[in-house]
Amino acid sequence: FDAARDPDTKLWVDLERQIFADRWDRIPGLIVQLRQRVAAGKQFNMIWLSDMMTATGHARDYLEMVEAGAKLNPLDREQRGKGAQAAEAIGDYDRADAMVRDSLAQVGRTGLITEAEIRTALSRGRPDRALAVLATLDKSSANKVFLTIAQAANGDEAAARKSLAALEAEGERPATLILAYFQLGDIEKANQLAAQVDARPLGSLELLG
Repeated sequence: FDAARDPDTKLWVDLERQIFADRWDRIPGLIVQLRQRVAAGKQFNMIWLSDMMTATGHARDYLEMVEAGAKLNPLDREQRGKGAQAAEAIGDYDRADAMVRDSLAQVGRTGLITEAEIRTALSRGRPDRALAVLATLDKSSANKVFLTIAQAANGDEAAARKSLAALEAEGERPATLILAYFQLGDIEKANQLAAQVDARPLGSLELLG
């Protein structure tokens, strides 16, 4: 941190240090500084910052920074996907869908863009649409947990539990399974998994995601 070559690098390192030290009280002030830098034309790799800003009430600020960054780097595929996820998280589903459509047209499909598309469909109460997207993906997709969630939301509990059992057999991370159990109505199991994750080093970051 002390050896940072310029103020921008120092700010970025400071943000990372606060997050990984679980000291989040200073993050809002650092985000204000980050927004000012982006507005002045600076570029940062903000992909991992999306979850933090969304969880701390700064999703709209993140979207503004994504849109500013897109003007500087229109081919940034990953940041587009995170931006669409942030729009979905604050309930701006039309904006999320528009960002997904633009991303698919301009830079093609990525895992984050696909996840945003699936999340938005589920949030809109359209598990059928989410299942249709999932049907186009290969079996190694990182979005497999959403199959369980979409099946449960679509009323097919038997299929959802079968998919969940397959995920557990493959050794899927506990943090990924929390929402699946929640969607199936097993709140106790979801809370047990959350407690397990929270007890691990950097578990709070996993739960944040």
